[in-house]
Amino acid sequence: MTTHLQADAGIPSLVRAQVRRHGPELAVMDGNTTLTYDRLWQRASMLAERLIATGVDSQDRVGIAVEGSVDVVVVFLGVLLADAVPVPLDHSYPPARLAFIAGDAGLEVLVGNARTLGHLPADLPIRAIIDLDGIPDRPPSVDLLGRRVPRPESRLSYLLYTSGSTGQPKGVMYREDSFISLARWQVADSILDGRGPTRTLQFAPASFDVSFQEVFSTLLAGGTVVCPDVSVRNDPDLLSRVIAEHRVERIFVPFIALQLLAAFGNRDALRGSTLREVVSAGEQLQCTDEIIALFEGTGATLVNQYGPTETHAVLRHRLDTDYRSWPRLPSVGTPVRGARLTLVDRDGATVDDGAEGELTVTGELVANGYLGRPDLTAQRFAGLDGPGRSRSYRTGDILRRDADGIYHFVGRADEQVKIRGVRIEPGEIEAVLGTSPEVSAVAVTTVGDDPLNRVLVAVLVPAPGTVADVRDMRRFLLSRVPKHLIPRSFAIVDMMPRLPSGKIDRAAVRALAIAAAERHH
Repeated sequence: MTTHLQADAGIPSLVRAQVRRHGPELAVMDGNTTLTYDRLWQRASMLAERLIATGVDSQDRVGIAVEGSVDVVVVFLGVLLADAVPVPLDHSYPPARLAFIAGDAGLEVLVGNARTLGHLPADLPIRAIIDLDGIPDRPPSVDLLGRRVPRPESRLSYLLYTSGSTGQPKGVMYREDSFISLARWQVADSILDGRGPTRTLQFAPASFDVSFQEVFSTLLAGGTVVCPDVSVRNDPDLLSRVIAEHRVERIFVPFIALQLLAAFGNRDALRGSTLREVVSAGEQLQCTDEIIALFEGTGATLVNQYGPTETHAVLRHRLDTDYRSWPRLPSVGTPVRGARLTLVDRDGATVDDGAEGELTVTGELVANGYLGRPDLTAQRFAGLDGPGRSRSYRTGDILRRDADGIYHFVGRADEQVKIRGVRIEPGEIEAVLGTSPEVSAVAVTTVGDDPLNRVLVAVLVPAPGTVADVRDMRRFLLSRVPKHLIPRSFAIVDMMPRLPSGKIDRAAVRALAIAAAERHH
């Protein structure tokens, strides 16, 4: 069933159109609850009414702390229906990080449920908490769509926080018209378009941009969002069984999760499943023997997508069904609709086909910059402050385009890396460790070229008169950053290696890190 979406309608209006078409049909489900489109709209509307009653106004930012249930979809839609901006919070983050995000985003209201609210610190700088379990179950009393007066180009669809090189997360402001363009493209690009409603697994954490893509590209096609428990993400056997039992047809997963599913999932369940489309994004895809065998067994289609949080997806490559001919590192393909791409050298000059260059993205898919960070926004974005000017974003990624217009990912221009699908800036960890009174100097790098085995390693110099203890360093970081930012190994040295210019000798640091990682094993 091909779905025609109007770019200026706004996300809730587009969902409302699907409610009218598919009211009694299944919209979202988890292990305990199912919601039809009518019921989803009713619950989201009641949440929106509660938000408005607490004083939430147009484009106010609302914290959301929900995972692994239909509440993810209810909250996404309800906050947008209140004309507010959802700001996902991962309740597993350290209190200091949660407090920073709450303060930086200007959150006044937080929405959660019984599963998450009890894990959040009690002293977050917010004035109201809404427990979804206490929302009344009745039809809305007002037409909430009438409150959304501004057009999508003046609204944000979400505010997501990513790692920052200064040691503090930065909030990416993604516009609603940009997301609608992406959703329109995703609906049309799916091989499942025209084959009836699609069941999509809601696999990504709410704090990752792919979660919005999973949810709304499914709802805008009249499909069903399947929300498994969060434990499914780390259990490939359970994941394969959920895919089979709930007749999932499409999943969005990073490479490492796909590799684990292929290597350790339940093969019988997967072969007998309805899985038809797998979209890999978030890190460089590798076509391992296990992944090839998975697709031979299921007959599913593999799609490789590329795009940072600041642009969402901008490149797509659909691999053919000649599975045994897949290259180990497939290309990232060609631009999605609405993305204009340029590869430039260090001086900003466009490079020729076949040469490597930093990718710059221009057009409607580019975000509105970083909240409250005009300096960093000016460094990475352009064209945000003039009427009619095209927005651009420098990705920091090095790509190569061949003569056929196909793009190939090469690596990072800076120190930013991906480990198990999570974007990490070692500079953030360096900045936090540098605040420890026991540390005089620190450098953080990665060891391992294979994404399956890549780890973080910190090289540090103790402060004068102190003896740095690795256990103390881990405890110090655990109280300030998420667990995925904790280095696997630490190398304690007397002096940080430096270049003649005075800068840290990163090659020498890497050698020290490799030695430390080998000792750790």
